Amino acid sequence: MYQVGNLVKELSEKHGHQRESLMPILQDIVIKHSYLTDEAMVEVAKELDISAAEVYGTASFYTFLDTQARGKYVIRVCKTITCSMKGKVTLSRQ
Repeated sequence: MYQVGNLVKELSEKHGHQRESLMPILQDIVIKHSYLTDEAMVEVAKELDISAAEVYGTASFYTFLDTQARGKYVIRVCKTITCSMKGKVTLSRQ
């Protein structure tokens, strides 16, 4: 596993220590290590001086911020009205 504390400190130096830095920090952790561990989210909360619940709530809301290990390839299907209006093909079970 990676050194979470060091990584979070690096990323907070890069992105800042404000609440607005939460998303870029979480995204960079996912890019570097493919998912967010509970330990990483707690370290981010400490570094940004916000609650761990707020960090977890943000991470669990966005599907691109994985909170568990995923496979090498992840296929995501958009099911929103916006995608449908753009001509996305919808597959259905018969």
